[in-house]
Amino acid sequence: MEGTNPVNKKLAAALSGGAVLVLALTGCSSSDDNEKLDSWAKDVCEGVQPQAKKIEAANAAIQKETSDNSTPAEVQKTDAK
Repeated sequence: MEGTNPVNKKLAAALSGGAVLVLALTGCSSSDDNEKLDSWAKDVCEGVQPQAKKIEAANAAIQKETSDNSTPAEVQKTDAK
C-alpha cells in the first residue's frame, strides 16, 4: 500500500526502542550488594521510568491505530501526540 511505508518504519522503530528499553530496565531490579552501584542504578531507573511509561503508551496508541484499518492521516495524528 502506498504511503504506509514511513508509518511501518516508525512503528518498527518504536517497537524496537521499547524492547531495548525493557531490557535496560531489567537491570533496575538487581539485588547486588554494591551500594555505589545500587545508588547509581536507583538514580537512572527513577529517571527512566517516566519515559518508559510514555514510550509504552505511545507504542500502544500506534499499535491500536495501525491494527484497525485507520487512515494514514489518523496514524500520523496519533504518532504526533
